[in-house]
This record gives sequence, C-alpha cells and structure tokens, in this order.
Amino acid sequence: MGPDPGVESDDRDRMRGVFLSPGEVWVGESMGRVRFRFYLTAREIIGSREVEVDGGSPPRLGAALEALRSRLGPKAGAVFDDGGKVREHLTLVMDGRVLRLPQSLDEELPEGSVIDVLPPVGGG
Repeated sequence: MGPDPGVESDDRDRMRGVFLSPGEVWVGESMGRVRFRFYLTAREIIGSREVEVDGGSPPRLGAALEALRSRLGPKAGAVFDDGGKVREHLTLVMDGRVLRLPQSLDEELPEGSVIDVLPPVGGG
C-alpha cells in the first residue's frame, strides 16, 4: 500500500514518530510507543491512517493523548476540541475495550498499544 495522498513525506515521517532533526540519532531505547488509528473524516483531515507517539515510560493514556495533540499540530482539531479534550462524538477503543474519559487518562497502557479513534456509529 502506498503513501497517503496529500501528505508530504516529512509529515508522514513526523506523524509516525520517526522524524529526527539533523544530527539526532535514535538508538532504540525503549519508549512507551502508542499508535492511534483514524477513520473517515479524522483520517482525511489528518492525512494518515495512523500516528505513533511516545506515551511516556510507562505509557499512560493522558500522556499519549497530549503527545498526539502536539504531534498533529493544526490538524489536532480533527480529534480535540479547543480545550484540548477528545471531541465528545469520538470513541477511543483499545483491544475491544472502550476507554472512558476522563477516568482512563491515568491508565497505564501496554507497550505498543493500538488505540482506534472511532467516529460516531449510526444505524437504524
């Protein structure tokens, strides 16, 4: 599968958490990597299916969300409201379990966690 259209390669690298400034060297130390996956409108706005961030050591949901907001920059509005909170209509799911906010913000996450950022589900 090829790169997402409309996203510059530097943006893709930065969103994946592999963007290094000139002179920086990543030596592979264990960091609390957390991957967020996006769908529908959020994916279109962000320009990527997923973004990997450092959620701290040990990784915690609140730290991972803050890192995500920072990493997305001006595109953060796809996920966060003006107060920095996850938009109410979005649902965060990890391993089939809904992460309730704000109760889950201090929850420790397994290394390499994948969190799906789901749009509202409709039906009828």
